[in-house]
Amino acid sequence: MEVWSTALAHSDEVMIRNLGTLRIEVQQMRNSGVIQAQMGSSSPEHLMRLYFRFRPTAQLKAAVERQLKEHP
Repeated sequence: MEVWSTALAHSDEVMIRNLGTLRIEVQQMRNSGVIQAQMGSSSPEHLMRLYFRFRPTAQLKAAVERQLKEHP
């Protein structure tokens, strides 16, 4: 986990051998609506939204599908 954290600190993507690729996307968005109403004047002007996307290797995907078929 520490190695992945270090890799993601320097890039937005890390390949996890035999499992897949983990990608983190960062989006800046204006703060408005419910969040601003809840926090009041102390609310920040912009918020950071993080998307975590995982794309499994073909081998992992096949193994999971086999397991699901055997144990529905």
